[in-house]
Formats: sequence, structure tokens, C-alpha cells
Amino acid sequence: MVHQLAQFMQFVSIVVFALAFLWILVAFLQQTKTITTLFPFRFRWPHFQDKKTNTQKEVLRKRNCFKAYFEKLFIKTTTRQGRHLFFSIFTSVLLTRLSLLLLGYLGYILRNNESPGIIYSLRIIWEKWDSSHYLWIAQNWYTNVGEERLFIVFFPLYPLMIRVFSFLFQDYFVSGLLVSLVSLTVACFYLYKLVEIDYSAAVAKRCIRWVLIFPYTFFLSLVFTESLFLALSVLAFYAMRHKRWILAGFFGLLASLTRNFGFFLFIPLLIEYAISTDFFENFRNRHYREIVATFWKLTIGLGLIALGFFLYLLLNKWITGDWFRFLTYLREHWHQGFGFFAQNIQNQFTMALTWKPIDRLALWVPQLSLLLLSMVAILASLRTMRLSYLAYMFTLVFVSFSATWLLSGPRYTTTMFPIYIFLARISENEILDGILTFFSLTMLCVYALAYTWGAYVM
Repeated sequence: MVHQLAQFMQFVSIVVFALAFLWILVAFLQQTKTITTLFPFRFRWPHFQDKKTNTQKEVLRKRNCFKAYFEKLFIKTTTRQGRHLFFSIFTSVLLTRLSLLLLGYLGYILRNNESPGIIYSLRIIWEKWDSSHYLWIAQNWYTNVGEERLFIVFFPLYPLMIRVFSFLFQDYFVSGLLVSLVSLTVACFYLYKLVEIDYSAAVAKRCIRWVLIFPYTFFLSLVFTESLFLALSVLAFYAMRHKRWILAGFFGLLASLTRNFGFFLFIPLLIEYAISTDFFENFRNRHYREIVATFWKLTIGLGLIALGFFLYLLLNKWITGDWFRFLTYLREHWHQGFGFFAQNIQNQFTMALTWKPIDRLALWVPQLSLLLLSMVAILASLRTMRLSYLAYMFTLVFVSFSATWLLSGPRYTTTMFPIYIFLARISENEILDGILTFFSLTMLCVYALAYTWGAYVM
């Protein structure tokens, strides 16, 4: 019976992924006005108007190109309204993170019947799984001997940030927490600004709330790369929406040095460029001057994203003598490879029904549940969300579940910012909002405590 159910799950996953991919492809062809004659039917896709630029800022851009390149994007942070928004978000982030740390501390006392100091207990309670690896890299850098040689599979930017902060705070673990705190604040602030481009301020506020109460959001507080990667990916999208292709590539470069998923930012970059510049229409009409005026910026942006991943490969070559040694270590030590996503989902479904209860609840049930939520969010938002967001989320889900031994799917989901936009939109109904909020907070407490108690929440 279990085998038949798992096979059915494999079939369903193939159908759902294929439908999502085809619908995104059709949407791209429709929005770029490409080969529309092949489609006799018409879709009414949302049209997102670009906000008009301020003339004074354009003059400043011509006067000092490099300075204005950043000023046009980040000028609103320095206004009174921008400072108030940033302070409000920082306060919300700080209070929710302190609440989670307090929850872990109280859970530790209840479970172990002892009360160590709060500062001392932080490392005992929260330094688990990959956290210790990042801290070791921050202190010692990479090596090619001993068990620590395996740490080359972890990308370098986050440990480097920890090391920089450690010069000020003299403690690597505390520095890691502060890097995550600052990154999460930046991510929330610019996610608010990003959402506000297309939706109301109320939706943007709910989006930030969902970032802070999502069931696995505690990973954004700890010594993991998720908060930094979320900040860099949101900044890259924010630059894309303002047609700053080089700056988007720069943030993509940093994201590629943080997580392997950063490399896939080239997909939304291409989509945003094609849609916002009418690339295919200009090409058909032979408006080559308009294409050349912006295409070189896109090329540099794509090159910067590729450069980030190339630097990581260069690090492998420098440390181990092999450009792709990380793949060998992933395969031999973590049993990790690239497989058929539907077969991997079938295997996870089987384990969700056959493993012992604590492992089912800690690993497989939440992983499959968030897969379901992600695909529902993609399919339900095809007419209401920016195409580049959906394509990016679909890519991350597909790549994540193509891993043959995926154990951290829920943690990876925390970096998929479109899912927060989806939750913010469906929670416009007050009753549904209350139900979802209560359920999310409950699951947040459950899995945060499970993490502190050593369950397979990773």
C-alpha cells in the first residue's frame, strides 16, 4: 500500500511540476509578445507599471553615475519615512528574535532541569548542525586535511562576514548571530520596498510579518546562511525591478558566494530584462540601438553572477587542487547528488510513512508539506504575482528536490520570498489570517523547541 501511494505521489509531482513549468513558459511568451500566433487564446496577465523616475535624480545620475547608481535605489532609506520604516522593522525583527532565543532557553531548562547563564547557554542550545562548520571556517578558514577538509562544500561569504564582525565583538558565535540579525533586518526592509512596488502597504506589512512568524524562521536568527542569502537575493530583485542590471548582478555575485542557489538568479534577471525592456519586440522591429543601449549592462550583470560561482570553484581548486572537489565530498560524505526530482519526492513520501514518528515529524512531513505549499503558491499566483518571482521560486523548489538526500528543505524554503507574498495576499481575509497565524506560530514554537532538543530539524 505504501509503495502504491508513493508511486502515485511521484506521478502527481511530475504532472504538477510540468503544469507549473509550462504555464510559466506560456506567461513569459505572452508578456514578451513572443510567437503569440501559436496561442489562439488570450491570458489576462497583470501588468506592472514601472514608477516614473524623478528628474532631479536623473540629473544627479548624469553628474555622478556611480553615486546615483546606488542613490536612486537606496535614497528612501535616508528620509524620515524611510528611517521610521527601518526602525519599525528592526524593532520587530529584534523582538521576535529575542523571543525565540528566550523560548529556546526556557525549553532547555524544562528539558534538562538546569539553568545555565543565558549567554553561556546560547551556544549550547543553538549551535547545531551546520552552524559549527561555519564557525570553524570563520576561525580557521578552509583546509585540505582531516575531517575539516569536507567543509569546502560550504560557501565562503557568510564565514567571512562572521570573521569581520568578530574583530569588533571578539566572539565568533555572537558575531554569527549579529550577521544574521543585520541580514534579516535588511532583507525585511527591502522586501517591504519590493512588495510595495506592486501591492499595497498593507500587503507589504503582512509579508514582513510572515517572514518573522514562518514555522522555520528561527533559522534566520541563527548561524546559518539563510538570512544573508535572503537579503542578497531580495536586493538583487529590488535592483532588477529598477532596471539596474549591473547592480543586480553584483548582488547576485554575493549571493553566489553565499549559497549555490545564488547562481540561479540569472533566470529572473533574464526574465525581468526581457519583459521590462521589450527586448523581443525591439528585436523583431530591428530597433538594435535600443537593444545595445541596455544589453551590455545585462551582459555584465550575468557575468557577475557567473563570476561569483566561478570564484567558489577557484576556491576549490586553490584549497584541494580540484575545481569540483565539493561535488565529490557531497556524494561520498553526505550521499548527495543530482537525481530525478519525482523519484526523490517518492522516496521522501515513503520515508514519511515508514520511519519512526519523531523522524517523520522532524524531517519528512514538514518537508513534503512545504513542498505542497510552495507548488500551491506558484499555481495560485500565476495571474497575480510577478513572473520573475514565480520562475525563481519554481527553480529553487525544483533544484532543492532534485537533491537525492534532501534533509533541509524547510530551511531552504525560508529564502523563497515569493511564498511570503503569497501568504500575505491570501491572509487579507481576517478569519483566514487568524487561523494561519495561529497555526504558523504554533509550528514555529514546536520546531524551534525540537531544534534545541536535538531532533532532526536541520
